[in-house]
Amino acid sequence: MFPYRPMRGLDEGLYCVDGSFGRSPLGRRMTVLVLPSGRLAVHSAIRMEQADMAALDRLGPVGAIIVPNTLHKADAPWYAGRYPDATVLAPRKAVARLARRMRIDGTLEDDWPAELAAALDRLALGGVRMPEAAFCHRATRTLILTDLVFNLGVQFAGLSRLLLKLDDAYGRFGPTRLFRWVVLRNKAALLASLRELEQWDYDRIVMSHGDIVETGGKQLMRGAFASLGL
Repeated sequence: MFPYRPMRGLDEGLYCVDGSFGRSPLGRRMTVLVLPSGRLAVHSAIRMEQADMAALDRLGPVGAIIVPNTLHKADAPWYAGRYPDATVLAPRKAVARLARRMRIDGTLEDDWPAELAAALDRLALGGVRMPEAAFCHRATRTLILTDLVFNLGVQFAGLSRLLLKLDDAYGRFGPTRLFRWVVLRNKAALLASLRELEQWDYDRIVMSHGDIVETGGKQLMRGAFASLGL
């Protein structure tokens, strides 16, 4: 279990937990949504101490565990074991790999339950080598992303700062150089997905790495992907 900060509320029915992962300077983030049914959807799970898990349980029973991609899966098997009645969902192209370590009950594309559809829009991003999905929590106008964009500040030093600068991830919002050079496979297909995201009504952005964007998120996304034609 890696260090993390206590769960905090961002809006009504929207919570997050910020944590670390090994020696990585990037950190990671779990997002928790209270669905209209009263059950919870957990995105990019982070294992917590028993007292903090009890606080999570007080919000409601966990009904869905969303594994957004193959890099943000470390604690999902533990959650799947703790919550056997929860539905575990992952991108279609990631299922074969993820199923080696944990149960997967369905795909984000084909098995999106009505309980989640009542609160969350979802889109599997096109044009990327590593499967990833984006989500929009309509009630709080929040876009939930994983590795499509980073929003890291300038608090880093030494080797961490050097590596982040090389990755074009230091002190800026947007896709990293690694994403643009390695993960991005088809610019036109990704642009089509980004244009679909443009149709969603969101203002806040919660991503896995970096500071949450509380307002003006759509404008930031347009600027970050202007070179693709957004």
